[in-house]
Amino acid sequence: MSLHHNDPMSWTVEHKLSLAEGGDPYDLNNLAPAHRRCNSKKGANNRPVERPKTSRRWK
Repeated sequence: MSLHHNDPMSWTVEHKLSLAEGGDPYDLNNLAPAHRRCNSKKGANNRPVERPKTSRRWK
């Protein structure tokens, strides 16, 4: 609790079912404590981005 909020071992609130996957941000049962580093590794921003399929190849 005494670590700076940017420290990798400080705690954050993790969403068990991520918001990107439809998790409810207000459901207390969907929340858990996690280290910032651990939570960041699992974050939605680290997932590969799927490009939308198009009718032709764009540059």
